[in-house]
Order: sequence, then structure tokens, then C-alpha cells
Amino acid sequence: AVLAAAGVGAAVAGAGLIYTQFGQPEVAPKAPEPVELVDVQRQEAKVPALARPSPEDLAAQQKKARQEVALAKLHDAVGVASSPNPGPGAIDDLRTALAVAVVEAGEGSGVISAAGQRLADIDTMQKARRRYGEALQEVRTAVNDKELLAGRLALQDMADAEKILKSFGEELPMERIKAMMDIAQHKAQLADMERVVEQREALEHGRKQLQEALPAKDTAAARRAMGLIARAEMELRDLHQDFPPDKGLVAEGLVRLHELEKEEQERHRRIDALALLEAAVAARSPQLCVEALAEAEDAGVEPCPTME
Repeated sequence: AVLAAAGVGAAVAGAGLIYTQFGQPEVAPKAPEPVELVDVQRQEAKVPALARPSPEDLAAQQKKARQEVALAKLHDAVGVASSPNPGPGAIDDLRTALAVAVVEAGEGSGVISAAGQRLADIDTMQKARRRYGEALQEVRTAVNDKELLAGRLALQDMADAEKILKSFGEELPMERIKAMMDIAQHKAQLADMERVVEQREALEHGRKQLQEALPAKDTAAARRAMGLIARAEMELRDLHQDFPPDKGLVAEGLVRLHELEKEEQERHRRIDALALLEAAVAARSPQLCVEALAEAEDAGVEPCPTME
């Protein structure tokens, strides 16, 4: 029986079955199939040629990668430099990123063109800000030194710089608002300085006109000159400005003007009396002739054929 059982077990084992200790059959594991040893060169020969990039393709891929990195850094640098409060090195970083991008990608990229334009705009705004600050200081110095021409030129430079900044949509920060308040005060001071210059010139011109009108007995010119002198002196007093004395010119002018006006009135009266006398003679009215003759004599009409 034992031998018979052993024979059955051998037969079962040959069939690929084994029994556990509990008498349950299991499938025996198969032996691994022999692996064919193949030459490495033969394996590589079976790989398609497209899967292995050429040195040229590899270099192109690397160049493209460098271009993408350079353009990405340039895009980030433009964003930082265009922010409201860029750091102190933002502009230099943008210049560096732009130079690298030009080397790696050339100048035909839209990102590079936009970055170049933005860098130019930033440079323009920086120059305008710098000129604005310099001109503001020049205005203050001109006001303190009472230099009207320098103040006018500095104000014009400030206006030009402000126009450039506004063209880029730059808003006025608090520092600029304070500066504008100072500028308004400086403008008023410069306007006062300009009024002083104008009124001094007017005073000098009026005095010269009066000196020429009095000897010529030009009443109208003397009257205009006296008015010009009076307005100029009043403006200068309002501006708390002194002016050189006229050495009695105005006082003499008032006296002479009164005399000239009186002489002018007398002259006009004589002309009117003579005209009345001529009308009375033409009318051949004794009463009118008596009245006209009395008026002519009282007016100082000198003897003439009409009076006779």
C-alpha cells in the first residue's frame, strides 16, 4: 500500500500537482523560461532612429529653452519696473534682462520690443521727474534772489516736465502735491516781482513823458504822463516797494499842468468868442454885436478886423 501510494504521489507530482499537509492539491510553480542573451549593440540597433536626437537638434532645444527663460525673466522685470513703487534696482534689472533677451532671442520678439519701449518710457519719466525737482529748486532760489527771468524759465521747465509725466498717466504723489502748493506760492511771488518790474518801467516812462510834455505845453500828453506816474507809484506802494524820488518833478508837473489847462481853457474861450463875434457881424444885429464884442474883449481876443 505504501509503495502504491508512493507510486501515485510520483505520478501526481509528474502531473504538476503537490499536496499540502492538509491533503489539498496545489499547482506547482513553473520553472522560469530561459532568457535569450542578446548583444547590447543588437538591442540598440532595434531602437528607432527618431528617438535619438542629433547634436544639432539637441543644441536647438537648449537654445529654445534659454530663449524661453530669458523672455520669462524679461516679462517679470517689465512687470516689476512698471509697478507704482519699483525697487531701486528694478530699472537696472530690466536693462540686464533686456540685454540677455536680445542676445538669446534676437530683437524680433514682441516681448523684447515692448520691453524696449517701456524702458525708454521709464527713462523719459525719470528725466522728467529729475528735471521737475531741479526746476522747483531753481524757482525757490530765483524767488529768494529776486531773479525774475530765472524764475520764469524754471517755471516753464516745470510745466514741460509735468506735461510729460501726465502724458504717461502718472498721478501726483503727496510730495508733488506739497510741491504744487509751494509752486503756487512761488508763482504768486514771481507775479509780484513781475508787477514790480512793470510798474518801475511804467514809472520811469511816465516821468520821461512828463519831462517832454511840459516844455512842449502838450496838455494831453502831460495829463497822460501824470496818470501813469500816479498808478505806478500806487502799485509799488501796494507791493511794499520803494522807488527813487522824482526830485520835485510831479509837484512841478501839477503846477504846470494846471497852468496849461488854464491856458487851454482861455484859448478855447477866445476861439469861441471870435466865432460868436463873426456870427453877430454876419447877422448885422447891433444887440448881438454888442454882446459878442464884450465877450471877445473879456476873453482876451486881440484886436482884429472882425472886432473893428
